[in-house]
Amino acid sequence: MTTHTATDRYVSSSGLRLHCLDWGGGGATPLLLLHGLRGHAHTWDAVARRFADAYRVLALDLRGHGDSDWSRPGDYSAAARVADLGQWVEQLRLPPFLLMGHCLGGAVATVYAARHPDRVQALLLEDVSARAAGRDCSAFADAPLEFTSWAEAKAFWRDQRPLISDEALELWARHNLRELSSGCVGWKYDARALAAPQPDLWPHLRGLRCPTLLLRSAESECLSRETAEAMARANPCIRIAEVPDAGHAVHE
Repeated sequence: MTTHTATDRYVSSSGLRLHCLDWGGGGATPLLLLHGLRGHAHTWDAVARRFADAYRVLALDLRGHGDSDWSRPGDYSAAARVADLGQWVEQLRLPPFLLMGHCLGGAVATVYAARHPDRVQALLLEDVSARAAGRDCSAFADAPLEFTSWAEAKAFWRDQRPLISDEALELWARHNLRELSSGCVGWKYDARALAAPQPDLWPHLRGLRCPTLLLRSAESECLSRETAEAMARANPCIRIAEVPDAGHAVHE
């Protein structure tokens, strides 16, 4: 496997400066990766290295996350996020591509793919539940706004994601947290992005025309097997694969 490194790229959408990681690949088919509700582009680093020999891998920071700008008016609607994805595609002049999204990113990917069947060659939805519509299904309602130390923050996330790899945990801390002026550690993303209403995915799932793989984690707290099967019944383009010994974030 070739050693690949990512290049930081930026595009503009609705006055926001949005960041993505471009793992190269020259003229290879693009593979676009969209993170989950509390995620960031670097959450895909290990995945990108695995696929960068075969694809031009692009991992995107959704608005309000990672190194992308926050929306001043707090517009984190599905329409705004889908429009941002469209701007990435247009400004980077991408040919038809493969699209993968986890949780929130999967909801955005579903809407985009249903609206742009000529752009998306295939869709991969990682633990995306139509009944949750891209919401973070873990018990984060009582998540602290800040932590006394990096170690405390990592311990909190390890408790929430017991199956996370050590590498993924380090990436999560480095790119999802920041040191505050008080010396404590706080979230890097815009908290308003977590509360934005999400779309009803059922009509978009029925409208998909590309091959779609619904990747369900066997230990998922978000996507039940019953819901996954209902999603597959909604459209013959959708098939299900289940990953054993994995939690909500399969790629971690």
